[in-house]
Amino acid sequence: MEFKSGGKYGIELSSVNSLNVFKELLKAAKNYDIIPDRIDECRGFSRIPKNEVQEIVKICREYNIGFFTAISVRSMYDIGGYSKSKNGYRASYKIRGEIGISKAYDEVRRAIDLKIRGFIIYDEGLLYFLNQKRKEKQIPKDVVFKVSVHMSISNAFSALLMEDLGADTINVVPDLSIEILKEIRKKVQIPLDTFTDTSIDGGGFLRTNEVSEIINCCSPVYLKCGAISQQHQNHLPSNDEIYERIRQTRCVLDTIERISEPVRRVNKNELTLGIPIK
Repeated sequence: MEFKSGGKYGIELSSVNSLNVFKELLKAAKNYDIIPDRIDECRGFSRIPKNEVQEIVKICREYNIGFFTAISVRSMYDIGGYSKSKNGYRASYKIRGEIGISKAYDEVRRAIDLKIRGFIIYDEGLLYFLNQKRKEKQIPKDVVFKVSVHMSISNAFSALLMEDLGADTINVVPDLSIEILKEIRKKVQIPLDTFTDTSIDGGGFLRTNEVSEIINCCSPVYLKCGAISQQHQNHLPSNDEIYERIRQTRCVLDTIERISEPVRRVNKNELTLGIPIK
């Protein structure tokens, strides 16, 4: 399978959590002849000042880079105590109550007004709600919903459920075997987002040597690269971490270029890139 616009894979970089991080990332990427296809902001839209959002949007349009912002309405930022407990941490990305869904919708509307088209979703109830709003034309049809890795999609039926709820791309659990990835691809039609490596906190594993197999069994797929360069995720990476992330991304691209049959990269007209509009 390919993306609807053509191509089999795209390059995605996560934890681009501020304007300064984005600028440093882009500067380092140019030195390695890399322009990412998508970037992810993971701490939450409400943690980025409006002027920074506008500058990020401007740069993304200039370079045809998709931009996905995370929903900042989540239990970990709420006043409740359960998500902060040892047993409750699994629920820390979920939204509490209809008031939480309402606040998340308001955040999405504000981001849309600033020309953003990509959103990282952590809660299946919010995904259903936002997709209904999109069907009702309260949200533009070109808005893209990306299911976060923190929703722990690790089997084909969970992936199919997310697709039915309105997901446009799914970030699967990072450590799935090639066989499980094949099972998921057989069930769903939408693009998958797959880590080629993870931060130390995320297991610190490296799958660069499996990239050709991942593309073959998962395409259309966004390859999330370079996180192994850092200890943590969802923080503000140092310049050294940014530089190492780009170096590892270059290693992924070098591996792809060694594949005997050329593999086309995603076309820049692809809707699921989530490129901000003018």
